[in-house]
Amino acid sequence: MQTRRAPAVLRRGLPALVGAALCLGTLAVWWPALRNNFINYDDGGYVMQNVHVHRGLSWETIQWAFGTTRNGNWHPLTWLSHCLDCQWYGLNPAGHHLTSILFHVFNAGLLFLALRRLTGAAWRSAWVAAFFVLHPLRVESVAWVAERKDVLSGFFFMLTLWAYGRYAETQSLKSKTQSREARDGSPGPEPGITQHASRNYLLALLFFALGLMSKPMVVTLPFVLLLLDYWPLGRLQPSTVLRLLREKQPFFALAAAVSMITFFVQTAGGNTESLPLSFRLSN
Repeated sequence: MQTRRAPAVLRRGLPALVGAALCLGTLAVWWPALRNNFINYDDGGYVMQNVHVHRGLSWETIQWAFGTTRNGNWHPLTWLSHCLDCQWYGLNPAGHHLTSILFHVFNAGLLFLALRRLTGAAWRSAWVAAFFVLHPLRVESVAWVAERKDVLSGFFFMLTLWAYGRYAETQSLKSKTQSREARDGSPGPEPGITQHASRNYLLALLFFALGLMSKPMVVTLPFVLLLLDYWPLGRLQPSTVLRLLREKQPFFALAAAVSMITFFVQTAGGNTESLPLSFRLSN
């Protein structure tokens, strides 16, 4: 009996082993970044010469982080992450790099978990996650302290995908239960299913908001969720388009608000004046 159950146990534990190997591999590849120093491109404004960040995390710095548009962006969570680093490590660059590396390791595991939940394909999800976290384009994100906003927003991006995948699962179960009720008169969805779906939806919305407060680039995520509805979730059908658009309204509202804030902040900082509209559209 034990010999028959062992392979099933191994299969169930395989995703955990694959995820752990992916995280350890990411850590090993990016560990040399700990030897990096600060550089004179943006690291000064974000950390080295920023007296607010030097004070560490306090009510005063929280107020400053949410109210400042320094460096032409509104990303309070990014500022608070730098404040925490200074509180823990002072101006030792190794500590600041360690935080970015750990966020990237978490992103590797979260992307694998999210893709596996969305597609059910463990090995392909692992390859895609590995391609993302080991790609040379990630060097700027991980090995440059001022790009903390990239790995931090990526962290909440992955969490949003994971929570949305859980929400879509419970919604699918709820829809199947409702269809069965309409067909044969059986009881409707259990209250727990509805509560579980609502909780995961709110979690996805919360993670999205936190991602926007880390880097405005996350404004594209509602469109990513619609793409996921098309594939692999298979929720996007001609009859469901309006319902899915209504479902995404809070996401689009948050994205629009942060887009407006970013536009005014960038304009005030002179970051968009020298670039023609045609160039910005093509970019």
